[in-house]
Amino acid sequence: MFSGVAFARSPSVAARAFIVLLLVSGLWPPLAAASGITISGTPPASVAVGQQYMFQPSVSYTRRTPTFSIANKPSWATFSSSTGQLSGVPAQAGTYSNILIRVRTNYARAVLPAFAITVTGPQAPVGGGGSGTTALSAASYSLQQNAGAVRVTVTRTGGSSGAAIVNYGTADGSAVAGRDYTAASGALSWASGDATSKTFSVAVSNATPYTGTKTFSVALSGATGSALGTPSSSTVTVVGDATAPPPTTGGPCAKSSSSWTTTGAFDSKAYGNYFVNNNNWGGTPGQQFWSNDENCWGVTTTATQDNSSIGSYPSVTRGWSQNATIMQQQGGNGWTVQSGMGIPVSQLTKAKVHWSFKAPTTSGIRWLGLMDNYFHSTNSPSPSQFPPVVDLMVDQSIADQVVNGSTFYALVAQQDHGSTVTISGVQYVFYIDDSDENAYHSAGGHTIHLFRTPSAYTSGTALAIWGTNDGVTDLAAIVKFFMQSNPVDDNGAPIKTATGATVTTPLISSGLYLNSINAGWEIDDGTVFTNTGFCVAMQSEADCP
Repeated sequence: MFSGVAFARSPSVAARAFIVLLLVSGLWPPLAAASGITISGTPPASVAVGQQYMFQPSVSYTRRTPTFSIANKPSWATFSSSTGQLSGVPAQAGTYSNILIRVRTNYARAVLPAFAITVTGPQAPVGGGGSGTTALSAASYSLQQNAGAVRVTVTRTGGSSGAAIVNYGTADGSAVAGRDYTAASGALSWASGDATSKTFSVAVSNATPYTGTKTFSVALSGATGSALGTPSSSTVTVVGDATAPPPTTGGPCAKSSSSWTTTGAFDSKAYGNYFVNNNNWGGTPGQQFWSNDENCWGVTTTATQDNSSIGSYPSVTRGWSQNATIMQQQGGNGWTVQSGMGIPVSQLTKAKVHWSFKAPTTSGIRWLGLMDNYFHSTNSPSPSQFPPVVDLMVDQSIADQVVNGSTFYALVAQQDHGSTVTISGVQYVFYIDDSDENAYHSAGGHTIHLFRTPSAYTSGTALAIWGTNDGVTDLAAIVKFFMQSNPVDDNGAPIKTATGATVTTPLISSGLYLNSINAGWEIDDGTVFTNTGFCVAMQSEADCP
């Protein structure tokens, strides 16, 4: 951009592409042993003509996204290669044998023992004193995450003549089997004359407490000897145990002997709806990451010399990530919505972030306290969908490089036809689609870069430390501003892109989804950084303190 000034925000496009390739391929970090994958479950052995059949196997795995396949699938059934669920409604009686369901990753595979499904004749009409009707006792169930299990009751009413059997099974919603609950399937039976209610239990996990709620479903199928009644399916709502702790502002946040620590370049750890990331893609020297939770974490480095480039982005994330490993650990592409993100911008009513941290401010230190926000055209993008359509970068605070009586980013804003805009009482310096940042949005999209004031750009001085280390960002209001056609700056002048073109259409279009909020430091040099508070309030969630 400027001769002698080379404070690049990130590595070259080629280097970034290689890093993304490592992440989405799962080749970094090294693979775990491939022997840990298992598949289990008891498929219902029978179903009546015209009745719903459903079986969902349970799979345990670690690092890789599993793919399912089936051999000898009944012609009336459908099969999901992403979940392994077999379901359908048969139209005629018969026996379907030697059905095999397999699961595999690139380096491991397992198979469920072969099974058969017998389709019996149509159910006879139910009359008083006949075989009766089997159904769930409620259309919905609710429990706390720490309750251990939900007990589901199945009733037989309207008659008890003859033996009866009904199959049951579970299916994922926002709760994922193997992580949030244990998949269950089986059969309940009644002897002739037996009209007592039967129960089965589904265990829920409290290993990783979360805020809000998650759901899965239970369903009955394959009733024989009785008709299948209503309701035959129910939604189970699990209320998370975690509460979003308020950010601390310089309080007792510190590394301890119980802190999670790592030096792995792409290591991450989940805390409820969040995960923290070391993200040392550029090799910041001596970087060591530690965390107690999403609010209290930090890094130390031995980076004491200005390298004129960013080396790492230790951060906290809510929502989507380009790191395939952590996405899979959190449940795959569906994690974005499960974490409370994936919200259509046209329906975005609240997205407020309270972020506080400590960072070095001595002369010559260079870092950016960046909140990086990603927008895609779908609410469940895969990790490979980088760059996003829009990358909205909000620097809450930076330690900038002093150059010619000003600073690097002040000069960039001047060159790129930047200006100021005040949103929710906070003034920002901004520029749009800088040529060095176009690699961070896909074709037809935009990179929008904002810096919280005070700044060298607005003060006209060589102010090196911009913004604030403790502030609230009204992200929803920023999004709404850039969804406007013909937006204007604080002076009422039309906003322009870095090329000088006037913005006449929305930079954030109404068809996009807010999928990810990240906050951390892009580090050139500096030795001690501590995150003392991070809270995101989305939509109907309570405001952050």
